Amino acid sequence: MLAVTDVEEWQPSVLELTEAYGYRVLTATSSKRALQLADETNIDLVVSEAELDGEDGVHLLEQYRTAHPEVTRILVRGGLDDHTLVRDAADRAAIYQYLRKPLDSEQVGLVAKRTLEARELGRRHRLLSRELKLSEDSPVWAGHMATSAPTSQSFEKLVFASAAMSEICELARRAAKTHLPILIQGETGTGKELLARAVHYRSERRQAPLLVQNCGGLPDELLHSELFGHKRGAFTGAVSDRLGLFRAADGGTVFLDEISELSPSFQVSLLRFLQEGEVKPLGSDDTVVCDVRIIAASNRKLEEMVARREFRSDLYYRLKGFELHVPPLRERR
Repeated sequence: MLAVTDVEEWQPSVLELTEAYGYRVLTATSSKRALQLADETNIDLVVSEAELDGEDGVHLLEQYRTAHPEVTRILVRGGLDDHTLVRDAADRAAIYQYLRKPLDSEQVGLVAKRTLEARELGRRHRLLSRELKLSEDSPVWAGHMATSAPTSQSFEKLVFASAAMSEICELARRAAKTHLPILIQGETGTGKELLARAVHYRSERRQAPLLVQNCGGLPDELLHSELFGHKRGAFTGAVSDRLGLFRAADGGTVFLDEISELSPSFQVSLLRFLQEGEVKPLGSDDTVVCDVRIIAASNRKLEEMVARREFRSDLYYRLKGFELHVPPLRERR
């Protein structure tokens, strides 16, 4: 990962990324050095200030787009700039994600983590497509998973050749225009997260983060910490405050995969958040208002789990503001 900045504000974030997430973080204070590093070493992700000392950060990322299109590009912008910068950056440099100042070390780490996970998801998706003998020239394949910001064609990044999938994408487009929760159901490997990303980047929330959490296999305390955050000393090993994904994605979207794996008690916590729009970190007596859209996904049929009393009916109906059933790949040929 490469951080391009000429201010010291980044230093805590760089240290956090190195120590807490284990990333190898390089730094550059000029566009020239940033481009040199791309030629000298393998960089997966570049995060740049919008304004460097006498230089244009967007122009730097535009150069990266041309010379190193495989590198994911993230832009850090000031808190008072207008949407002109965002539109210009999207057109010129195909920015994948925006971060707003003041920087928060945990938010930078979470965005970096989810971005790199998305790259891996795209790689697996391409491998799966090749296994199905779909080439990039095929009419059912309209491009690989983008490592830059999805465009208005983002729904066409999905593999489909069936009327059913076309209908799903059309419904997803309509859902993107709202702020309602979305429930996506379908088998493993059908592109549920890709669809969630397409919705986010087609929505009014696209300038804010999209963060991803898999709900399977985590104890309630750890999952609560991941989503709602915690205060220092809230439990053994909590050596510092943690923001939590809901607050880190404020104004954006949180994608909850394997929602069917939530314990009954955690279902109550999530339902309360959907009803009240507030988070209460572990170890804190205070609540914080948080504006995020929830997109949940499951490879199990939640309506059947509701009938068996394995999943709360009130949470199920809260989550399905829009409900999308994604057909398996074998039905899209």
